[in-house]
Amino acid sequence: MLNPKYSIGVYYDELVEEDIEKVYSYLSRGIVVHLFLRGILKEELELNEYDLNTFKLPKDNNLLFVYEEETSLSSENIIIFVDNNILNKEAYKNITENRECEFNKDQYEIITAPVDDNIIVTSGAGTGKTTTMINRLIYLRSVMSDFTFDQAVLITFTNKASIEMKERLLEVLDKYFRVTNDIKYLDYMEEAAKGSISTIHKFAKKILNKSGRHIGINKDINVRSFKYKRQEAVNNALNKIYKEESELFSLIKYYPIYEVERVILKMWEILDNYSIDLLSNKVRVDFNFEEDKFTELISKTLKYAQEILDYDKENELEISDLMKKLAYEDIFKGIDSTYKVIMIDEFQDSDNTQIEFISELEKKTGARILVVGDEKQSIYRFRGAEYTAFDKLKKLLSNSKREVKEYEMTRNYRTNYNILNEINRIFIEVDKKLECFNYKEKDYIYSNKDKDNPKEITCFNVSDNLKRKEFFDDLLENKKEDESIAVLFRSNSDIKEFKEFCDRNNILCMVDSTGGFYRHEAVRDFYIMIKSIIDERNSRTMYSFINTPYILEDIDKNIILNGNSKDKNEFLYYILEKNNWNYFRESSNFKNPIILIDEIIEKLKPVKNYYVKVLLEAKKNQHNYVNIAKMKALEYKLNLEHLVFILKKEFSENITSIEQIEQFLKVKISTDNLVDVRKPKDYENDYIQCSTVHKAKGLEYDYVVLDKLTNRFLSNSRKVNLILKPDGDKLLIGYKIRLGEDEFKNKIYSDNLKYEKKEIKGEEARLLYVALTRCKKGIYLNMSGELAATESLNTWKSLIGGTINYV
Repeated sequence: MLNPKYSIGVYYDELVEEDIEKVYSYLSRGIVVHLFLRGILKEELELNEYDLNTFKLPKDNNLLFVYEEETSLSSENIIIFVDNNILNKEAYKNITENRECEFNKDQYEIITAPVDDNIIVTSGAGTGKTTTMINRLIYLRSVMSDFTFDQAVLITFTNKASIEMKERLLEVLDKYFRVTNDIKYLDYMEEAAKGSISTIHKFAKKILNKSGRHIGINKDINVRSFKYKRQEAVNNALNKIYKEESELFSLIKYYPIYEVERVILKMWEILDNYSIDLLSNKVRVDFNFEEDKFTELISKTLKYAQEILDYDKENELEISDLMKKLAYEDIFKGIDSTYKVIMIDEFQDSDNTQIEFISELEKKTGARILVVGDEKQSIYRFRGAEYTAFDKLKKLLSNSKREVKEYEMTRNYRTNYNILNEINRIFIEVDKKLECFNYKEKDYIYSNKDKDNPKEITCFNVSDNLKRKEFFDDLLENKKEDESIAVLFRSNSDIKEFKEFCDRNNILCMVDSTGGFYRHEAVRDFYIMIKSIIDERNSRTMYSFINTPYILEDIDKNIILNGNSKDKNEFLYYILEKNNWNYFRESSNFKNPIILIDEIIEKLKPVKNYYVKVLLEAKKNQHNYVNIAKMKALEYKLNLEHLVFILKKEFSENITSIEQIEQFLKVKISTDNLVDVRKPKDYENDYIQCSTVHKAKGLEYDYVVLDKLTNRFLSNSRKVNLILKPDGDKLLIGYKIRLGEDEFKNKIYSDNLKYEKKEIKGEEARLLYVALTRCKKGIYLNMSGELAATESLNTWKSLIGGTINYV
């Protein structure tokens, strides 16, 4: 009898009781079964008098995959494959060449690839890469006697992806346990929970804490921001040049020093995004300052500033330092063979330092490497990631003891097959137009999804705000309850404009933005309420407060517009007095502020008042106004409750005052960009989701709308532009900056600008690809706005032009 360790593929011309029991035996041992049948499983079970739910549990938990009506495989029962051994090549060829068959050859061959290979996987959008990575890990645990999950490293691009990856792995192992009742899978779950699944930065911190002594880090490091220290460092660097090299300083003496500092800080930030160590001995940063004095000034200021900052840091590091330290060869002295498997998700987003580190880690530990990604989704060039990441890794691994095998995943499980065909057509044409964007035949992804319900990309032309409102109202109205809609943009400024448009028109819109909590209207209204306790007679504060949901009373505009200051003040004070506000003001003199806040919210009912306000506004122009008011009030409530929670946590152990709370909120509203807005997750699909393409990467939606296609790729509006060009053991830095009305640039920038423009256009094409491939059922393109000349290829609209009919 065959003894598969992970999976088996079998074909039955006709199922009999013995075959059913054999399949059941495999499943009860945790063996994944790919069951190919000439007939229909339900009918075969009925003929053998088996319960129709016999295989429901393993099917629901993805241990049994059934492929029915496979009439051309064989006239007898056959075993097609066991683990990574193809036993019947003819049948396997029949299966894998038939795109209508649901068996996924790409996933199977990657999961069961030889255990000692290094593997590079090019995975198109929606092709199931996470599933493949997790099952590859389980395969290795099944067939390698010396490997456990806690010896694996899984590197992802975001913290959210890390959490999801670990949850998915534990979820899959739990499914194995449910099907088999074998306690070894509980042990596997314990192993997996101890495994290293994290971002590259968290993994780098772990490495530095373990081996940092070899590069002068003698205790656990603390990672924090050095924003103000950086400003001080630049200021001190310029002072050093002022004192020691007055000729250089004279070049900038007529510009405001704050403007010079801002430009230097921006250049430094860009270099950090690329993990560039200005003081590295390994790769020399070269501005070619011999050509002119201004370039010398820039180069020296940056290097002086880095020296000053490094001196102040001691054992504290910035996020950017984590990558820079990995470039030190001595860091590998403390790394043993603990890691046997290293997997990297979204590999196309890796910068050169990360790629070199992974290669060196493979060499030092002997670990097996698996990297997964998609060149067409490389959209983080501003962080140093290049679409050539896979080529660089292959070159670095060329001397490895392990063979490098390349695989491709092209079967899409997300998008309607006809829409995917249209997406392919768009990018086949884009490939012809752009030098730095590749979309060859091997890159085409295909789908069998919804073949009986073909959809098309829909183009519309709406610039008028009234028609724009009608379009989005109709979209929300006509979608099914469980369907999602996303509007994707290139920039945060476009998102801000769209959110304001939605708020004005009572369109439910949820923005995926970081750090917006302290600018949410629930927080803003609360702050005005606190101010109104303190500023007892300030007319502006009183007027603002009366317009919040805490009071929400109509104000006689004639008095405000025509009355004198005293009349206005008395009128506003009277309204507050009428609403018993003096009671709360007086209570603030002796009551605990936290208790007082609870009392104000309970008695004035701002959430209820907010609901009424939105209901009345939405009723004017929205037929589903009740649902809109309900959703917006729920969001308001969530954020108000979270604010009160934060205040109680911050001030519960200290004697505090209303004034301290006001100061706390004032600072947070001005500076905090970390706390996110709370959203009613259970009602997410009632909202239009609004996001940048970068944040939408890795997500999927039923419908995707691109509402603005005319933003220009190439713009002269930025004050700081850098071009980085590797040159042997040097890194050439080209720059163009503006100070006042003057422009400065070096020769490196001028020499490489033409090719840089090609790279920018290539990245924009990849952004468009990511945006379009987020959809499952439909795409809507707003073709309004300026029609850029096709030959200039300077907007998404110009890239799409000629590939679909939108006129």
